[in-house]
Amino acid sequence: PNSKVIPFAPLRNADNSGYTVTISPPVDFSDLHDEAEIAARMNKVIETEIMKGVEQYMWLHRRFKTQPNEDNHLYK
Repeated sequence: PNSKVIPFAPLRNADNSGYTVTISPPVDFSDLHDEAEIAARMNKVIETEIMKGVEQYMWLHRRFKTQPNEDNHLYK
């Protein structure tokens, strides 16, 4: 909880000339002591950064490797 996280989001420029990196203010966790609260705040930070350019985010992580109903193919 004593560490701060500096969020950033590299977004490809519309003209494909490169990237623009936005650096956000540090996120302080020192007011939190519960791991679930820390994780929830961090998840919100990540969500905020992704939403700056959600169409550019690479959704590669197969979090749900097995499905209760194998007919439901989540990653097709």
